[in-house]
Amino acid sequence: MLVGCGRRDAAKTKAGGADVATRVVRVVTATEKETERTLFANGILAARDQAALSVKVAGRLENIPVDVGSVVKRGETIGQIQKRDYELKVQQAKAAVSAARARLGLPLEGSDDKIEVKDSSVVKEARAQLDEQAKNRARIAKLHDQGILSESELETAEAAYQVALNKYEDALQETNNRKAMLAQRRAELNIAEQELTDTVIRAPFDGVVQERKASPGEYLMEGAPLATVVRIDPIRLRLEVPERQAIAVRPGQRVRFTVDGDTNSYLGQVDRVSPKISGGTPAALRGT
Repeated sequence: MLVGCGRRDAAKTKAGGADVATRVVRVVTATEKETERTLFANGILAARDQAALSVKVAGRLENIPVDVGSVVKRGETIGQIQKRDYELKVQQAKAAVSAARARLGLPLEGSDDKIEVKDSSVVKEARAQLDEQAKNRARIAKLHDQGILSESELETAEAAYQVALNKYEDALQETNNRKAMLAQRRAELNIAEQELTDTVIRAPFDGVVQERKASPGEYLMEGAPLATVVRIDPIRLRLEVPERQAIAVRPGQRVRFTVDGDTNSYLGQVDRVSPKISGGTPAALRGT
């Protein structure tokens, strides 16, 4: 038997006279991995909040320190109505409150309007007269029983007592009326002070003045527009998603968008999805 030796091809083996290619196999453990599903949509950028400010009280516009594009902070003055007329109304209302307090026997100045009905001056006076007539009636009744005074004198004393009693009851009612009047005057004072406060129009939130609708010197009626303020941080992206794809949109999902004329890419997330589907197809989607 002759045995021949030679180089064997490492990539091939003999099996039944045929060449078989050798393959390297690697085994790994299967794992789950999330993959992005991209949905393309067009939309518009809008302010998160927009407020059209108007005046609450009528008057001449004295000052408006902002203009289009002005950056404002919450509480900052947007406009000022001339306040002299409203200051006079406050003074008038304070005088009315002082008068109402005096009728109840309270000090002219003060914020505590509480008083017991029996402690008012008019009730005290009526009570004193009632007590006097009650004592007089008792004395005359005793003398009548002793035969010293006549029946007519007893009847006169009884009538005087009834008059004093009616006056006392009237005094109680009058005191309650005066208390109600004081409460009304106090409410009128609060309204006058609120109107004075409302002569200043302030920004409701941090933002930018988008539009100015009045100028100093104009007389503005109650509810007249003054300016429009918008909040642009954060900004809101409104998209329209085809109905067949809207079911895949959920709040919290990431949004990547670009703006015409800008090469940068911006990131946000879905804030809310509108459940309303308008006539044709798209469902509204809002991203922030």
